Amino acid sequence: MIIDLTGIYMSDYESQTITDEASAINIDAGDGCDRALITCEQAAIRFRLDGGDPSTGHRLATGDGILLTDPASIKNFRAVRAADTDAILRISYGL
Repeated sequence: MIIDLTGIYMSDYESQTITDEASAINIDAGDGCDRALITCEQAAIRFRLDGGDPSTGHRLATGDGILLTDPASIKNFRAVRAADTDAILRISYGL
């Protein structure tokens, strides 16, 4: 999947391991940003953008990515691994 990042300035970056416990992304790293590019490595995840239980959410496969375009989605993002293997999220925050 190719995500168009034209005109988006990425100002911060983090890497996060996603386990079998629901995790939020580090909102401090993205403080003041209204965009977050999230790519998934090593294993698939399930996620939600409303702060709810991610085990019932959307699936993001290894190698796929999403672009969150509002602060509420960044703040409420929750993820959990989709199977037995921990996943790695690469997250870039921007304006």
